[in-house]
Amino acid sequence: MHKTIIIITKPNFHGYHTPLGYLYVASVLRKYGNQVEVWDFNKNRLNLDKFKQKIAENKQIRTFIFGTSFTFHLNCPSPTIDEPLLLAKIIKSVDKCSNIIFIGPLNVLIAKELLQYPQVDYVVRGEPEYNTLELIRKLVRGERDFENVKAISFRGKDKIIETEQNPFVDLNKLAFPARDLIDMEKYIVNSYFSPRTASMCTSRCCPFQCSFCFDALNSQKNEPNFGKAYRFIKADGVIEEIKLLVKKYKVQGIRFEEVEFCIDKERVKVLCERIIKEGLSYLKWRVITRITSVDLELLKIMKRAGCVSIYYGIETGDENLLKRCNKKITLEEIKELFRITKKEGIEPEASFLLGLPGETKESIERTLTFANQLSPKFAVFHLFNPLPGIPLLKNKTGFGIDTIRKFNLYSSVFEPPDCNLNGKDLSNYVRRAYIKFYFKPKFIFSLFSFFVKPWFWRSAWGLFSSQTEINSMFKVSIGYKKTIFRNHLTES
Repeated sequence: MHKTIIIITKPNFHGYHTPLGYLYVASVLRKYGNQVEVWDFNKNRLNLDKFKQKIAENKQIRTFIFGTSFTFHLNCPSPTIDEPLLLAKIIKSVDKCSNIIFIGPLNVLIAKELLQYPQVDYVVRGEPEYNTLELIRKLVRGERDFENVKAISFRGKDKIIETEQNPFVDLNKLAFPARDLIDMEKYIVNSYFSPRTASMCTSRCCPFQCSFCFDALNSQKNEPNFGKAYRFIKADGVIEEIKLLVKKYKVQGIRFEEVEFCIDKERVKVLCERIIKEGLSYLKWRVITRITSVDLELLKIMKRAGCVSIYYGIETGDENLLKRCNKKITLEEIKELFRITKKEGIEPEASFLLGLPGETKESIERTLTFANQLSPKFAVFHLFNPLPGIPLLKNKTGFGIDTIRKFNLYSSVFEPPDCNLNGKDLSNYVRRAYIKFYFKPKFIFSLFSFFVKPWFWRSAWGLFSSQTEINSMFKVSIGYKKTIFRNHLTES
């Protein structure tokens, strides 16, 4: 019987997220009768010799799916390019008849380059659930009319063929992610707001057009698909998935991982009312959103429904840079929203980007000062390593696969465009930002509140030894130099 194996590998960053993008693909394939397995080499160590032996012993496996990024539906997909290419090469050396498919949002930028590698047979562009399903159906049947599969790329007789756009996926018709195909215990974390926290994604895309964002409405990311970009799962579906997580995995907290949870205020209100009605408001949860999507009324009902933290994308403390980012907010609006968020008993977090176009030493100093004025629960300081395809760089050349494979939020991999500081200077500023924000008496004193929680000591080592954002911030703050391609593969 034809078997499809989805292989997950370690990303450059964000490896603590649940790989929901892969698991949605797995659930669709399984729903329509395909035999599917997931091999997770993000959380499980990979031995190349044993991998090669496993391929040789399983001749019924004919299709392997790799991803070029770990996360699919965030605004900064973390590349996973080198290891999949290596493993695909090993597979082809053992079984030349195997089909190799690459999926992921970065493929819109690098599809043709991926197909220069002989071990890559097909590249799926855009949202991958149903075009991957249709492609595998044809492979199982032995059909070769791949031109009829939407939003894929493959080698023709004398050129690379890229098929037409695919509709955006109807999220309310998707089965839940196939979490049972991975070891979920490795992705349930003891977060700062709750033990046993799991991830969910209840919407996709963003209707805004921030110039730096890969998930912006006018980003190249969305070109393989057509229709309404921003979509969400209705309250019934969200509640059912929450109940499944509670019943099957004993979850006590939820991280809603979509890039913009609060765009549709009415949708959030309806969902919060259902959470309260269903008796689920004891769960603690965290969302990501932008300043303009939240108001006092919304904060009140979110708090009642169990929301304890909101991660706001602030980006900069410089008014001119905010305008260049097309954020359509002001520093005063940010301050006021942080004030009312705290007043309602919700902890605000803040994300900043250093190295934006037009950045100077002075603007960075304003950002660092602004971060301390806001005094969020946590702050992250990322480097602006722009992905090609964002509105700022859309259709610009010179950013090929060799650049994209290095993309990282925590270390500079190339000189930022239109910035008055070089990569080394920016890396030093990121380190200084973490030290200035975290190594101060107020923050250190706040950590003592964790020490009395029984789960803290059980999870402390796991938090700092695993690939988490806290781990990345800690390493940056002490000057740790992280290699881009982690050599976690063992030869024996």
